[in-house]
Amino acid sequence: MQQEIPAIENAPKRTGYPKLKFGLTWLIVIPGSLWTIVTYYLPVSGGTLNRIERLMTTPMIALLSAASLFCHLLLFGR
Repeated sequence: MQQEIPAIENAPKRTGYPKLKFGLTWLIVIPGSLWTIVTYYLPVSGGTLNRIERLMTTPMIALLSAASLFCHLLLFGR
C-alpha cells in the first residue's frame, strides 16, 4: 500500500502566467527608481559621460531594471 501525502497530492497547479498589478506602490517605486538612477548611478559609474550620453544611459538602465523585475515575476510570481 502506497502512502499518500496530502500536501503534495492536492498541491495547486500553476496555470498561465502571473498577472501584473499596478497599484499605488508603483507611484512611489517608478519615480524613486528614476531618481536613484539620476542621482546615484550616473554620477558614480558614469562621471565622464556628457549630457547626451546621460540622457541615453538613463532609459537603458531603467529598461534593464524593468526587464529584471519582469523575469523575477515570471519565475517567482505565485
